[in-house]
Amino acid sequence: MQKYYEAGYEVEDCPPPKGCKDYNLFLQKIKELSTSREGKENNTLKR
Repeated sequence: MQKYYEAGYEVEDCPPPKGCKDYNLFLQKIKELSTSREGKENNTLKR
């Protein structure tokens, strides 16, 4: 974490969100949700 402090990032040490083993799993779920929403939006008819 020290390298992020030195780079000017705001860093907070906290556990991953509930339902996720770690932050990598959390990021994968978020990416999956966003791509599924984009797919739904692209498949809708606009009038």
